[in-house]
Amino acid sequence: MTLEYLRANGKLPAIVERLIPSKPFMQRKDLFGLFDIEYFDPITDETGYVQSTGHAGRSEHKKKMLATADEPVSILRLILRKPNAHADLYTWRKNDRGRWEVTVERVVKANVLALNDGSLQPLVFEEIGVPSMAAVREKVREEERRVVRRLSK
Repeated sequence: MTLEYLRANGKLPAIVERLIPSKPFMQRKDLFGLFDIEYFDPITDETGYVQSTGHAGRSEHKKKMLATADEPVSILRLILRKPNAHADLYTWRKNDRGRWEVTVERVVKANVLALNDGSLQPLVFEEIGVPSMAAVREKVREEERRVVRRLSK
């Protein structure tokens, strides 16, 4: 769903987690141990790194992302130092009507740099407003209708 959601919003996403054969099951390995998807936005020239999860896994993934920020060489902090890069946590759950809704939380960039004494500021997340999955799907259907009308002329 996250790939569909990103594509419908004009992003170019790619899965960056790997499947590693292990006994008795395949094991998933996230990019840098943190991200499932990387996307590029051709309009804004932004690059985004996404961890996608269900609502039940939200706090675990958030803790994992924040814990890596305290490592001596933090991949998360290095990514966020890039001017047009974002690190997001996409959390999916069904609403009362049984439709999927996404909540997107982004690591706040202001806290990436070290303080004057060299200590690191704690990273925090902020929820960013995003359109609902239903709205995104309607946008895609409207675009498809527009293309069909144009081709049928």
